[in-house]
Formats: sequence, structure tokens, C-alpha cells
Amino acid sequence: MNNMLVYAAKERKSFSEASLNEIDSMIFSQLAYCNFDLLPQITKLTDLASDDEIKTLTQGNLGGKNTERLIKIMIKNLRFKNVSWHQAISKVDAKTQMQFNAVTFYVATGEYYVAYRGTTATTIGWKENFNMSFRDWVPAHYFARSYYRKVRNKFPGKFYIGDHSKGGNLAFAVALGLKEVDLANIVRIDCFDGPGFHNQDR
Repeated sequence: MNNMLVYAAKERKSFSEASLNEIDSMIFSQLAYCNFDLLPQITKLTDLASDDEIKTLTQGNLGGKNTERLIKIMIKNLRFKNVSWHQAISKVDAKTQMQFNAVTFYVATGEYYVAYRGTTATTIGWKENFNMSFRDWVPAHYFARSYYRKVRNKFPGKFYIGDHSKGGNLAFAVALGLKEVDLANIVRIDCFDGPGFHNQDR
């Protein structure tokens, strides 16, 4: 996390000057754990007007304190200050044992980062992880595909997709189900420490 914080402070070039890279991708993957639903009136970094709002966004998050520091750094950096988020979604279904969260970040004109949150510290989330060890597909895979299609139709442009752990797996699942013509819209997919698929030959 310290490396991410240092990078967020020191990399000052705009995304048009220096394209989104793996560390940027890690940063957006970390932001995917934020509580966007608790602050529906706020949709971009520059809308965060107080420390209390930042704490609300990060409370209970994976790496909450460091995420709070990260956001404060990003707000002051021209590379990140215009970042906004859209289509945040959170679904937890005990019946199907699914925990699904996703959000789309506006990075630059015509460029977006779709982040699929990894497993959270919930019983359902861990059950879902267990199910992924012996099932080819879990409900979150289908939700991830549906989510990407909706976002792609709403925001024409280029997309980066990724996240950490289960979220990285979901990102690859999206690409596996796309036609070749649709893959042209995806610049890169990043999976940070994510699991593979039960059926590796698929």
C-alpha cells in the first residue's frame, strides 16, 4: 500500500500524457471497496468536502485507513482529481450465496475503469469463494458480464477491467464471454492475486 501512496503522490502526468498502468489499476481496485452507496450525492473525488465524508466512504473497508490517505492524496493530484464513479452496485444474496459489487470509474475522456470488488469479510462472500473451487460458474460471473454490457452501452469508449482476488477472476470471466469484436473495446484486464477457474480448459 505504501508504494501505491507514494505513486499517487508523485505521478503528476495526466492520463492523456501517461496511459493508465498497473499501479493505477491497483489504485482503482482499492477504491472499489469504498461505500459509494452511503454517499449517493457524491460522484467524484472533488465532491468530497470533508474528512467525515472520506471516512464514511472508507469505513470498514479493506485497508480503510490507508484508503483514506490514498483518497486525500488523489484529490490533490491533477492525474486523479477529476476521477468520478458511476453505476456503483452492491448485491448480496444468501439464497444463491453471492456477494457482488462493481463500480465504473471515469478516468479520462472516453476511458473507463470497471472494478469488480473482491471477497469481503462476510459469510456469504467466503461461501461463494468455496463454491468457486468446484463450480465452473457462480452467480457473480453472470452479474459481472451483465454489468459490463450495461456500462459499455452507457459509456462508449475504451475500458480497463480488473480488481483484486475474486474481482480479478470476474474481470477475466467477462472477457471470456465476449465476442472478438467486443474485445476491441478493452484495453487491458488486470487480476491481482485472483483465483483461476475450476475448469481450466474452458
